[in-house]
Amino acid sequence: TRSGFLFIAPEEIACCTADGNYTKLLLSNGRQEVISTNLGALEFMLQDDRFFRISRSGLINFEYLVQVDTRKGTCRLEGEEVIELKVSRNRLVKLAALL
Repeated sequence: TRSGFLFIAPEEIACCTADGNYTKLLLSNGRQEVISTNLGALEFMLQDDRFFRISRSGLINFEYLVQVDTRKGTCRLEGEEVIELKVSRNRLVKLAALL
């Protein structure tokens, strides 16, 4: 972070969203953290089959994925909170192939 370090287990991360050169982490317990790492670098660090890049600005953890709406182009994640994110068209095709 800008003020120090956070130690977060990857399985606690429900999703990540880009915010310029920063990334917002939405954790399974409902907590949000902003880190000073861009989404591309974070995706590289989280090279794990449980994470999937849904768009230029979003990365999800499959463990929290409960629904994909192909008509609206969205996915829904559930932890302590319900999160709905847009999925880009080309990533929607890849997501469908993985599921």
